[in-house]
Amino acid sequence: MDMLSMISLDTLDDVKRDFAKWRASRSNKTSKIPKHLWDKVFAMLDYHTVAELTKELGVSSSQISDKVAQRKASEAKSKSTTDNFVELNLSPQLPGSATAGNASSRIEIRRPDGAMLTIAHLSQQTILQVLNQFTQAVQ
Repeated sequence: MDMLSMISLDTLDDVKRDFAKWRASRSNKTSKIPKHLWDKVFAMLDYHTVAELTKELGVSSSQISDKVAQRKASEAKSKSTTDNFVELNLSPQLPGSATAGNASSRIEIRRPDGAMLTIAHLSQQTILQVLNQFTQAVQ
């Protein structure tokens, strides 16, 4: 599939026709507008006012603003989740390996404010308590 065929070239009339088809084929008058139609509404917002869309598509301005707000909140949540994600590549210790008998661990943590914490040779319980106190200092 080439790039041009992936781009939606829908006009407002095309979207209006899609809404009419959906309304004619839905089994329940109270069914929600499908996501693919909302995606088309969002695309139309780049070229048309909310007033034009409400008039042509038969949706209310509050429906559009609610969906826009939901979409922005979802995108913000997704962005903040990925910005704060840290991938850990851990390998399990096999019995009989050189470090398997060594129960000590080493953890290094850096906060956004530049503070750094290194923990070594502590029990798991103690490490958890220190981590809890260290991360609460940022909140």
